[in-house]
Amino acid sequence: MSTSTKPTLMLEAPRPQKVFAGLLTPAQAARSIGVSVPELDSMRVAGNGPAAFALTSRVVRYSLAEVAAWKSSQVS
Repeated sequence: MSTSTKPTLMLEAPRPQKVFAGLLTPAQAARSIGVSVPELDSMRVAGNGPAAFALTSRVVRYSLAEVAAWKSSQVS
């Protein structure tokens, strides 16, 4: 008894996921420091929050290490 497998038909190549290791989305960073996303945005604009990285004009990410360092610096 022979088992044959059918080849998989791929109509479109899989798109690579954009994964940035060690970088947080604004929602993840806001949740980490306990504020809302709009509040985090305001903090970023005012220069009072954790350091942010603008990957494009519309994509902002936060370093996990920077968020942790900022969070520990806020504890008095």
